[in-house]
Amino acid sequence: MTEKTTSWFSLGFEKVAAGLNVAATAWIFVMIMLVVLDVGGRILLKAPLTGTPEIIKISIPAITFLQIGYVLMIEAHIRSEVILGRVSARKAALLNILSSVMGLGVFAMNFYAGWDLTVVAWAVGEYEGEGALRVPTAPIRTIIQIGSVIMMIQFTRMICKYARQLSKSPQR
Repeated sequence: MTEKTTSWFSLGFEKVAAGLNVAATAWIFVMIMLVVLDVGGRILLKAPLTGTPEIIKISIPAITFLQIGYVLMIEAHIRSEVILGRVSARKAALLNILSSVMGLGVFAMNFYAGWDLTVVAWAVGEYEGEGALRVPTAPIRTIIQIGSVIMMIQFTRMICKYARQLSKSPQR
């Protein structure tokens, strides 16, 4: 890939990851309003907002997978520097490559394991919840798949970044 193509892809990817993060943040705001209306309805009107627990329950994984790629991209995940701070730049790059390859593997397995379930959820119209409100699961499963792809792309970008660092660090 040329430098221009790479920067175009990186810019587009970063905009997509940031956009998913914004969507998740807006979703969190909507959930807050639902909870406030539900609690207010319970206390003031003795009538809770129907389906709030089901909506909140199914929203949590979706919000997580909408934001997780962006958090990794800005390197805001919790991380221990105990080992990396004690090794050479070359060994640190190797360890970072190793951890990124493992992360890529985990999200590739997550994507693979969830693909058939997502297809089936769309095909049969799978729902979560009973009674007053049934929430479709297919959109949530799709968001998890998209989040997994975003993570795989970001881990691949990180592997490339650490490989460049590895090639620039002096050998011992």
